[in-house]
Amino acid sequence: MTTYAAVYYYEARPNKEEDYTVHVFFPDLQAAGLPAITMGDNRDDAKEAAEDFLAISLDMAADEEKTLPEPTPIEKIVLADFIESEEIKAFRIELDYVSV
Repeated sequence: MTTYAAVYYYEARPNKEEDYTVHVFFPDLQAAGLPAITMGDNRDDAKEAAEDFLAISLDMAADEEKTLPEPTPIEKIVLADFIESEEIKAFRIELDYVSV
């Protein structure tokens, strides 16, 4: 089983049926030059999408012979840079592990 830390962030969706979208970002995948983000309409959808996404990303890394970094422990994820991003308008941020 492979486990990576993920940042879940919630963004409001004004004028949409659902009130928000939950994005899932994998800092370690981004560091390896792989796609690093997926999303869902709620936390459960986002977690399922993240598991599928991580499995596909790991396969992609193997196919491209990319070396993935050791998973960063969740307590070492620095949210300050992430929170201050002008592109992200999150009203809630959570950290969790995703395993496949």
